Amino acid sequence: MSTYPLKFSIVIPTYNAAPVIENCLKSIEKQTYKEVECIIVDGCSKDDTMKIVQAYQKSFPHIQSISEKDYGIYDAMNKGISMCTGDYVLFLGSDDLLCSDDVLIAVNEHIIQNNKPDIIYGNVYNKHEKSIYYGEMNAEKLLKSNFPHQAMFYKRDIFRSKKYNLKYPILADYHLNIVLYTTANIKFSYIDKIITIYNDHGTSYRTIDFEFLTDKPTIVYHSQLLRKNDTKFAGFIDNMMLEYIYWIRLGKYYHAWKATLYNLKYSTSLITHIHRLIYWSIKLKYG
Repeated sequence: MSTYPLKFSIVIPTYNAAPVIENCLKSIEKQTYKEVECIIVDGCSKDDTMKIVQAYQKSFPHIQSISEKDYGIYDAMNKGISMCTGDYVLFLGSDDLLCSDDVLIAVNEHIIQNNKPDIIYGNVYNKHEKSIYYGEMNAEKLLKSNFPHQAMFYKRDIFRSKKYNLKYPILADYHLNIVLYTTANIKFSYIDKIITIYNDHGTSYRTIDFEFLTDKPTIVYHSQLLRKNDTKFAGFIDNMMLEYIYWIRLGKYYHAWKATLYNLKYSTSLITHIHRLIYWSIKLKYG
């Protein structure tokens, strides 16, 4: 295993972020781990965002920036990816802060100790709710809500074949994370540490991604998230039953029965599964 210092690329999309971007940059510059580059992708801000960024660039040449029209936050993130030279990529909002001066040292140590996994994720601290989000992920959790993307370090190589889908203006990261979590050769590793203090009153707080919410059942279905071999998830209830219930509650009866027939086809105990299916069907109808 290579022992060269790992390099982190931190991508920050900005638009009219003058009131907050300086604190974000300060939290990066204070890091005791110095193998870091910072990439600002600005969407033609009309305030002093770029003046603040350019002032920092004079003292910290590892800060790169562009300012040009984009098609939303994920277009900016895709542009930032193309500028990265680091081993791992972290995406921050312009109003997010790295939580401590040594957090990148801890992440670097975790990466080395765990044989350089594809994705490392930790926790974020919600400063408005004064709560920690979200703990170790499993398929059941991911079905309900996303990873905290401000605490996710992706191997840059992942983005050779993956990009954020601009169809989803607010939750393209949720879409990508489902795809990656259900990809067989992608290794996730959890570090029990707060990575970022994040602002939950940003764009995603104020806006609903109807495109993603409409497509989510199909995304879940085709990714086979509900069939992922996840011990904690499997202990929730029988995987086939949970999959059936999920589609029925969404009114996706075709998906429900197609998934059920798929599971029955590969079942080792057909009678047992039929009995369970009848039981859960009655339970859904009568409680």
